[in-house]
Amino acid sequence: MLTSLLAVAVTCANSAQHRRNLGICDDTSSTAYLSALGILGDALMQCNCKHGGFAPLSDDGSINWNVFENMDTPVEACFCMEELKASDSFLAELAKREGTSIGEERRNIDDDMVPLCANLTAQSDSSDPCFDREVMTACRLTWSASDAAQAYASCFGKHMNQAAGERVLMKELVAGDKVLTSRTSATRIIVNQHVHSMSKSLMLKFHLTNFSIISVTPDHVLFADGEYTPAHHVQKGSMLGELKVEHITKHYAGIINPISADGHILTAATNSSQPVLATTGNEWLADLMLSDYPQRTLTYLLAAIFPQMTQSYYDNILEPFFTLAVPRLACMKASSPPPALSLMIALGDVLLAVGLVSFSFPVLHIFISLLLIKCFCVYNAKM
Repeated sequence: MLTSLLAVAVTCANSAQHRRNLGICDDTSSTAYLSALGILGDALMQCNCKHGGFAPLSDDGSINWNVFENMDTPVEACFCMEELKASDSFLAELAKREGTSIGEERRNIDDDMVPLCANLTAQSDSSDPCFDREVMTACRLTWSASDAAQAYASCFGKHMNQAAGERVLMKELVAGDKVLTSRTSATRIIVNQHVHSMSKSLMLKFHLTNFSIISVTPDHVLFADGEYTPAHHVQKGSMLGELKVEHITKHYAGIINPISADGHILTAATNSSQPVLATTGNEWLADLMLSDYPQRTLTYLLAAIFPQMTQSYYDNILEPFFTLAVPRLACMKASSPPPALSLMIALGDVLLAVGLVSFSFPVLHIFISLLLIKCFCVYNAKM
């Protein structure tokens, strides 16, 4: 029941069907649009067109109930919850098929849909810049000495192969992997955030020319219209590199965020043929991550030497800490004067490096602790 009720507002399962539905929204005088309008009602029709089209409308505007009843539970309907409750025409169609009443279907929304949407909203963390873990890919070089231009051709060329590079979901990346940042350059992954996380966050999905897609959190910084800008500032008509934004939809999805050494990554959705340039930071941290400073830190140096240990250190120790600390760190960065901020960043780098060494070499950690105890005892004896 809940799956059927929510499915009215989900983006279509495949891009061809999705674009047919958006075509219905574009031509408000067409027979198909008027047919769908008669089923959904004006408010729900407008809401669905605004937040990503319909699933699964046929070309004539009628609902394909066979597909409708077998779809996975979507979350886009959270944006149109009030419109769903107010649409007597759609609820009447649903009640007729379910053998219930309009009032019962409306109560089902309150009982099932409201808690689900509240839970999804609570899981969303707008301060955490991430990619959509289920669809966003990167080009990983097959071996570290691979030529970037050849890797680009392997991943995004007309005749894709894995000779120099391979398209992989971002959630498959690990510390030490090399990924493309342009047609001719590549960089290392320092650490991949949220590899084991089950959290979901609000995503902005940018539908681009050439059937390309990119899906990121609203505060994720993209290279748009020739400058770095948060995703929530990107508008319809903006240019992401060579690709134009045709429309923007919203949904909730799992998160992933590979941090690269130079702060850039070339990315595309699984079915997209052309990538776009994105950063691996949000609007409050991107200026630091895109500078030369991180590449001169102890933390980045140790990550290059011990990539596997770095990934494990982040997964087990740092991610729980940063999940709690990021909002406070953002406030500190915004309010601290430059000299104090520089000192805090340098101190943080030293602490992270010491922590990584201690985590990677527990025997060394014990030795250092014993050495400090010995020094303390000698000092006390002399006193």
